[in-house]
Amino acid sequence: MYKAFSQIREQDASMQQLSTEREERERERWSLLRHARDEAERSLSLAAQLEMKEQQLQQLQEQLQEVSIATDVTQCICNSNQILCWRNGSHMQG
Repeated sequence: MYKAFSQIREQDASMQQLSTEREERERERWSLLRHARDEAERSLSLAAQLEMKEQQLQQLQEQLQEVSIATDVTQCICNSNQILCWRNGSHMQG
């Protein structure tokens, strides 16, 4: 009789241990799921920020090209009876 009671106690202890382990695994699972969700949200946020930066860069490149074209005109200076003109760093005398 004592042996049967001892076996029941061992089984109860084993079942309790299994239950505890199962609960721990379930908590770990939910923690991992939360972490994965948070990282996915972070990834989406970073992708949106990158897209904004790429658009800003494109706009700045377009503005730079416009300024470069606008300043690519021939410029002249009149000094007494001589006219000095230049374009893109090359000098021409008029």
